[in-house]
Amino acid sequence: MSLLGLLGTLLTPAEPLHEVTHALFARPFASTSFEWDGASAQTRIDWERGTPVVWVRVTHLAPTIVGVAMGLLSVPFLPLLAGAVRSLGVAVARLLGAPSAASELSLLIAVCLLVNWIVYAYPSRGDRNPFNDADEQS
Repeated sequence: MSLLGLLGTLLTPAEPLHEVTHALFARPFASTSFEWDGASAQTRIDWERGTPVVWVRVTHLAPTIVGVAMGLLSVPFLPLLAGAVRSLGVAVARLLGAPSAASELSLLIAVCLLVNWIVYAYPSRGDRNPFNDADEQS
């Protein structure tokens, strides 16, 4: 794995979590396998015969459903989250020996959190059309 791939994985752990969510939701009606090479993640789902079509659809949209729920449930806690991000930015700035960069680091952390939430919740083409693209993985 390249250094850039490692950095991308550290900054956006949402991709493997997105795929794990598919695997967890598919468990009652399918056998699943999860592959992660450090740069990208992929879930393979083998549906059992007689699986309800609605469950296939829910499984493909599970990260979006969970992501939207996380977003809605986090709204009342935004001031607390903002304070935690600010404190983390100050701590990282002190650790790096640049306390004057605390606000910029806090903004960077907030952007990383937002990007991770978007990556987690956004459905791929295969998630949006599970029946049209049977060969495409989510």
